[in-house]
Amino acid sequence: MTSACLVASAAVDLEPGLLGALAALTAEWLEVEAPFWLPTSDDPLIAAVMEHTLGNLVDVTPFEVRRAVGISERTLRRRFHEATGMTWHAYRSRARLLLATTLLFESSRSVLDIATAVGFDSVSAFGRSFVRMTGETPSVYRQ
Repeated sequence: MTSACLVASAAVDLEPGLLGALAALTAEWLEVEAPFWLPTSDDPLIAAVMEHTLGNLVDVTPFEVRRAVGISERTLRRRFHEATGMTWHAYRSRARLLLATTLLFESSRSVLDIATAVGFDSVSAFGRSFVRMTGETPSVYRQ
């Protein structure tokens, strides 16, 4: 029997209250894990925007992205949000923070050095964004 069949047959035998509790826990876990991913897109235009953004993460600006891909500000805003469910600015910030989490985990560089290396103008702005995403300061996350 496949694992999907085992899960399905097990679910039939579970009490409805248990399923509700499991669903609530799963939703809670997803809320905690959700910030640690970046959306992708099958739309070639949005994929190009993402590629340019990630390739120039430290100093990329909306103007540069629009110029590189050849779209207007309105088109970037509208199409990026439609494809990803987030703004381009939120995507850039999340990408920077994901890179920062890797650097915090894999290196002994200072928090200030990592903040500037991923494109933040100040360590305080980096710290606020990091806490918003992870619920912890960069120093605590590193431990």
